[in-house]
Amino acid sequence: IRNAVTINSTMVNVGRALGPLVAAGLVSTVGIGWCFLINAISFAAVLFALATMDTRALFPVKRVAVARGQVLQGLRYAATVPEIIG
Repeated sequence: IRNAVTINSTMVNVGRALGPLVAAGLVSTVGIGWCFLINAISFAAVLFALATMDTRALFPVKRVAVARGQVLQGLRYAATVPEIIG
């Protein structure tokens, strides 16, 4: 879990640093219109992936009824699992 969190944090920070740099380079070389088109294509790719997803592999999970002390119970459980504590 620690490695996954580290990789996720690294990717977010790299995206924050390189994203504006790449955007500035694209705007200055190809123009704003092409940047909008590239952005639209990236959204289309996500929509295509969602549309082609196999929904039979998904299964609903029963919701747990809200009860007093659930947060404390969850924290106690997390304190007993070494992978969560790290």
